[in-house]
Amino acid sequence: MKLKENEKQCPQCKNKIPKDATVCPICKNDLSVAGNVGTIFKGVGCLIIMICIAIPLVMFVCGMCSS
Repeated sequence: MKLKENEKQCPQCKNKIPKDATVCPICKNDLSVAGNVGTIFKGVGCLIIMICIAIPLVMFVCGMCSS
C-alpha cells in the first residue's frame, strides 16, 4: 500500500487517512498524543501489577519466601 504525500496510515485499522487527521474517520481511533496516553499507561499498569502482585504470589506459593 503506497501512501501519498498527504496521507498516513491509522495504527489501529491500517487504512489510509488524511495526514492532518486527529481521529481516524474509519475506526474513530484517537490519533493525538493524549489518545495514546491510555495505551501507554495500560502497558505500564500490567507490568506493575505483575511485579507487585504476581511475582510475590508465585514466590509465596512455591516456598521461596520462607527460610
